Amino acid sequence: MSAARKIHLLTFHLSGIADEDAADELLDDVEEFADGVTWPLGQPDAYKYREGEADGEVKSAVEFQVRATATGVAVEAEKRDFEAAMALLEYLRRLSLAHALVIEVDFDDENIGSIDRGVFSASLHAGLIEPWSAAAS
Repeated sequence: MSAARKIHLLTFHLSGIADEDAADELLDDVEEFADGVTWPLGQPDAYKYREGEADGEVKSAVEFQVRATATGVAVEAEKRDFEAAMALLEYLRRLSLAHALVIEVDFDDENIGSIDRGVFSASLHAGLIEPWSAAAS
């Protein structure tokens, strides 16, 4: 495979956030975590948004680029992508548990599962966690 592989986008939608201040604190935590990791394609982008109307639920999202398929097909140079992605997934799992959040996970805008109060859904585990763990090792 060449270095020209397609860049995919993982998006984590955090919901169950109490208010705008809590969203800001969560995003600060994510950014602090991101500062301590080497990201092959750049740091994750963390931001907040409102679902629906202007007074809708405050949500946050974290976007992360990776050069690989959801099934974990990778070349040697991409192992760092998987390692970084796995570190981010584990960090968000702990954040979900600590703050009782539900995090919906999208791969290129297609939902592939969730993290619900620290627990990976079966679809996320089978469709991403297992293949990417194997690719990172």
